[in-house]
Amino acid sequence: MAFFGNKFLTFLEEKKLSYITAVKINPLLKQDILNVKEWLSIDKGIEVGELLYKTYSWKMPRRIIVVRQSMIKRPKAVGKTLFNLPDYHFYRFQLYVTNLDLPQEAGL
Repeated sequence: MAFFGNKFLTFLEEKKLSYITAVKINPLLKQDILNVKEWLSIDKGIEVGELLYKTYSWKMPRRIIVVRQSMIKRPKAVGKTLFNLPDYHFYRFQLYVTNLDLPQEAGL
């Protein structure tokens, strides 16, 4: 969890550096993905959403960008299959933590 850990992210923030780094999905974060209600389509079979997440070791919540790819529309979709639920079964997910204030569709 080095690049998603509090020590690394706090170091970047203290240096006033912008970052986007991959997130290791844990069970609590996985549950939060189910709360994302707004998905923005950015390409055929690719949608992005976002949430604020605070793990026990963080002093503040951080922005998480959720990318989901339809395995039906994109048979070579990358990411992890996380759910066996009707609305989520055919998606693969990737998550990124960022301190950038860009709109979702900016290319994450």
